[in-house]
Amino acid sequence: MTRNFLLGAILGIAINTQAQYIISDPAFLAELQVVVPGALSGNVLDTTHASVLSLDHLDLASSGVMDLDGIRFFTGLDTLNVRNTPLSDLNGLPPQLKWLDCASTDLLALPNDLPDSLEFLDCSNIGLTSLPSTWPAGLRELLAGSNDLTVLSDLPPALEILYVNFNDIFLIVQLPSTLLVLDCQSNDLTGLPALPPGLVRLGAGVNQISVLPALPATLEELVMSYNDLTNLPALPPALRELYIPSNSVVALPTLPNGLTKLSAGSNQLSALPNMPDSLNYLYIAWNQIDSLPPLPDGLTLLGCSGNLIPELPALPAQLEELYCNQNPLTCLPALPSGLLSLVCNNTGITCLPNIPAGVTYTPSDLGFQPVICAAGDPCALEQAIRGVVFLDLNGDGVQDPTEPVMPHAVVEVVPGPIVGGADVNGAFVIPVDTGSYLVDGRMKQYHTITTSAFQVTITPGETDSSSAIGYQAIPGIHDLRSDIQAGPARPGFENLVHLSVTNAGTDTSAAVIDLSIAADQSFDSATVMPAMQNGNMITWNAVLPPNAIWSCVVTLATDAAIPLGTSITHVLEAGPLAIDTVPQDNTVSWVSEVVGSYDPNDKLSPVGFLNTLEVQNAEWI
Repeated sequence: MTRNFLLGAILGIAINTQAQYIISDPAFLAELQVVVPGALSGNVLDTTHASVLSLDHLDLASSGVMDLDGIRFFTGLDTLNVRNTPLSDLNGLPPQLKWLDCASTDLLALPNDLPDSLEFLDCSNIGLTSLPSTWPAGLRELLAGSNDLTVLSDLPPALEILYVNFNDIFLIVQLPSTLLVLDCQSNDLTGLPALPPGLVRLGAGVNQISVLPALPATLEELVMSYNDLTNLPALPPALRELYIPSNSVVALPTLPNGLTKLSAGSNQLSALPNMPDSLNYLYIAWNQIDSLPPLPDGLTLLGCSGNLIPELPALPAQLEELYCNQNPLTCLPALPSGLLSLVCNNTGITCLPNIPAGVTYTPSDLGFQPVICAAGDPCALEQAIRGVVFLDLNGDGVQDPTEPVMPHAVVEVVPGPIVGGADVNGAFVIPVDTGSYLVDGRMKQYHTITTSAFQVTITPGETDSSSAIGYQAIPGIHDLRSDIQAGPARPGFENLVHLSVTNAGTDTSAAVIDLSIAADQSFDSATVMPAMQNGNMITWNAVLPPNAIWSCVVTLATDAAIPLGTSITHVLEAGPLAIDTVPQDNTVSWVSEVVGSYDPNDKLSPVGFLNTLEVQNAEWI
């Protein structure tokens, strides 16, 4: 019996020893002490503890972990994130692992024995020069961008998503037949292999590809920016987005009926095919196009700058952005009511056919002051309601010779309603169909309308110019409104801060304008001389009549020693506040932070919003 007891004790000690494992990496130990504290005694892990066996998710990102020795005991683990750590090997991974992110580590290579259960792998930016020769059979998504790969072969057989952008790849031997998404942008490719039959997205911009293989019928998005293409193959019927800027394409094939976005700037195009009704985005700037086909009704953006176009077709009612600068244009068609952005400088255009309500176009974008074409001008609309808005000083509903015009008012026409804006001279033009209309001004804050609505009947090709709409100001209203916009603050460089104060009231205001700039920046100069500067407080004095706008551009400097991420807050205030009807909008703040130092490759875009693909494809910069 003694011998049996001793044997049992020895076996128990052996089993207990096997259940204990020393975690040697201090950073790994620190993370485990958070997620499985009950399984640890000092640096010893109880590998049979329930919390070890049941843990299914472990996030070690940015943790400093260098060695995962012991990770194999977490047999229930299916998700492991070691992104941005100094980890140098992946030996002994749990057998049931499905999701692994090891991007931005010190691995340099991947093992050939990754878990068979693995479905997702992100190994971006780890210095890979080659990929494993064997793969988990079920791997569906592989992200291997920003490495040093040169050749792609022996890819996972069931792969559906592959990102290998920003490598040095010059050859892709073969693609898995299961592939749905391929992103191989920014490599050294001169061609592509046969494409999988179910491919949905292909991104191969910034290469040297001169010819594309046949495109699968399932393809929905094609990105081929910055290549050497001269022609395109037949486009598949499923295609929704086509991006081919900065190639040498001389002609486009027939466009699919469902296409929504076409970007073909900086090519050798001289003409365009018919546009599908589904198109909402058309960018064909910097070609040799001399005419445009009829534009789709749903188009919201048209970029046709730098072409040979002498005349634009009718603009769609949904159009919001029009960029037609550097063309031999002399006139514009009627502008849609929702057109927010218009750039037509460096053309022969000198006036606008109409101005949409509530929109302010700048002289720098237009190349001229934003004025409406006078009646009789060759560019004036042939069929429209035309008139003037004036300030009715005596309130009698009649424009006297001494009563001034009222710029930027909004006029409404019913039925519709159809609205239009007045220019700086108080003139308005509203394009309409034939029929009878009532014309009136829209209510304006602190004003009353003194004229009755005008009854107007328009026949084909007729313009009615009888409408004169009067407003009378409610006296004694003081209402200053401040606005501030600033460029990025960079260590060692200057940035611009744009200030404006608008007198929205009805009385002239003697404004005191104070700008408090961030403590980590210093004042350099201003386009309007300050009345006073005291440290980081700058003051201007301005007399603003009703509707006047005071503006100033301030140049600030940021010391090179200021850390990135330092908070930047500027405060603009226009007073006196005590007599202001709405003092809440007299003060406005600009809050940002110090960002990276100047890069000569930094670009500015003329459009207010860019999606991810537009940034990648450098469409506007």
